[in-house]
Amino acid sequence: MKKKRRYNRYSTNLMARYSFGVKKAWKECAIISIGRGGVGLEYIAYEKIDIGSTIHLEIFTSEGLETISIEGIIRWIKQGEHHINAGVEVTSEFDQDKLANLIKLILS
Repeated sequence: MKKKRRYNRYSTNLMARYSFGVKKAWKECAIISIGRGGVGLEYIAYEKIDIGSTIHLEIFTSEGLETISIEGIIRWIKQGEHHINAGVEVTSEFDQDKLANLIKLILS
């Protein structure tokens, strides 16, 4: 039986950037779904990424004026023809007000 998510996910296409370990080597990605418990992302692989790796994300709001920073763990990876999709479980506390406003923008 497929495990159900604890929180709703919302489809989106937000620009973001990610890094592993030290937050210096940022690379671009797209957030394709978002919710309180996690995010789905799409990226071009510049390096091998393992399930269980800790990832740092900065999600740009649709206005591009501010970011939402989160940390999470890669829970699954799916190789596509030209990109990789991954599921990230959020492990850091992040600003729930910013997230709520972001979801409102996505839904409008």
